Amino acid sequence: MSFAQRQGELSLAGTRSSSLSTPNRRRARRSRQWPGLAHTFFGVLAVVCDFSAVLVSAAASGWVYHHLFFGVATPLGYLQVQGAVIAILFVVTAILRGEYSLNHYLLFSGHVRRVFLLWNMALLTAVLLAFLTKTSDLVSRGTAILFYCGGFAFVCMIRLVMVRIVRAQAEAGRITNRRVFLIGFEDDVRSFVERHQPWSQGIEIVASAIIREPQSLEDDLALAAASAPVMRPEDIFILAPLTQRAAIEACLSALQMVPATIHLVPERMFDGVANVQTSQIGSIYSLNLARKPLPRWRYTKSGSLILWHRPQLFWHCRRYSRLSRLQ
Repeated sequence: MSFAQRQGELSLAGTRSSSLSTPNRRRARRSRQWPGLAHTFFGVLAVVCDFSAVLVSAAASGWVYHHLFFGVATPLGYLQVQGAVIAILFVVTAILRGEYSLNHYLLFSGHVRRVFLLWNMALLTAVLLAFLTKTSDLVSRGTAILFYCGGFAFVCMIRLVMVRIVRAQAEAGRITNRRVFLIGFEDDVRSFVERHQPWSQGIEIVASAIIREPQSLEDDLALAAASAPVMRPEDIFILAPLTQRAAIEACLSALQMVPATIHLVPERMFDGVANVQTSQIGSIYSLNLARKPLPRWRYTKSGSLILWHRPQLFWHCRRYSRLSRLQ
């Protein structure tokens, strides 16, 4: 959806402060009333989906293995009990790690890695419990291997289906994860909306305040400070270049009494940098843009590989030198 199609929701030009249109204002009022309930309902739904996926995988793996290799159907009683134990371990671990947050279901990346970690933790704990209770001989190795592989694949598939559904609902504007108030220069606000398309990421822009030339900056900030508490945002995004230090400090001073988290979103200089983090060394605060240097054991490993392949490297160097002489 282009920026022009969002003009009814976010007006950027011609006014000092803009808000949503009437239908979206009604939606914003409903979202203010039921944000916690919607997030809780989604968390419960995600827990039920994972729990059911593990149970179905446990029952299906036992039935398929015994039916294919022995020609008889195995009783599902113990398989369901063991599947329920593993499902509880998996779900409880995921809850403690905060896996059922709506933020995690807005992106496809990271789910397979997190599910793999949780799945192995739950299976290893279940194996330890079976060893301590002397019940490990009740499940065949073939069923365990099939359950390990099939259950992991089925849980990942359920997660991806959930992500697709959540993304579709977020792009349609039916799911709101964060309520954001924008303040900044008109070009920066327009570029931010066009580039990131916040509505596709579950972000609802409740209002935007435009700051202009320094002569009217005080009036613009006074209007923004008066309208921001009324819209009840959860986050405030200051959209201004880092060179506009006076405007940024004025925005912080004017909006610091609003009960919301204030973020500074500079120009596109950080778009190509992954995992930007703040760090503190003594009294010095900085932005960490690059990863830490390689640990010493990585250098040792690289050096040992060079020493191991030294004859091959020497042979290739001699060959290339001969070819260069012939040319």
